[in-house]
Amino acid sequence: MGFFSQKRARYIWQQLRFADGFLFLCVTGLILLGLAAIYSVDLSQVLPSPIHLEKQLIAVLIGVLIVLFFSPLNYHLLQNYAVLLY
Repeated sequence: MGFFSQKRARYIWQQLRFADGFLFLCVTGLILLGLAAIYSVDLSQVLPSPIHLEKQLIAVLIGVLIVLFFSPLNYHLLQNYAVLLY
């Protein structure tokens, strides 16, 4: 039984079903707007290079993975570690 068992995957999917859709759309729109701005700046350079866009896409992917990992966690359990985490 690994970290990504079927039971855990089912639990994550159930949690994501109840996520706030409007918030998701707003965040996605801001991410896309930022990526478009970075792409525009990259194209305006003398020698266009998509390196900044690639870095931002990697950062977005890492951020999404972190959110998917931490979103199903019960944050009330962290209350015992509040002083340590602070």
